[in-house]
Amino acid sequence: MAREAGFSLSPATTLLLQGENRPGFAYAAANAVAWAGIAIRDHEAGVVGDRFSSTLTFASEEDAKKAVIVIRRVIGDGERQSPQS
Repeated sequence: MAREAGFSLSPATTLLLQGENRPGFAYAAANAVAWAGIAIRDHEAGVVGDRFSSTLTFASEEDAKKAVIVIRRVIGDGERQSPQS
């Protein structure tokens, strides 16, 4: 039924980032990934209380792995936030 309506499946890999809310974190992560030349297919972010959750979707697992490296640089080594695939 969905295909009849013009929809189709496409491969994608999504990263989940969660941690303590830090103003500007979602922007910094997405901006760093974009400046690294990695296309983001979708980005959703939200905050509940003092915790954030953000998903970034990429066209391939290879792009997602590159993004993890870039995001870890933004997070810094001693922070609690961690990208998960």
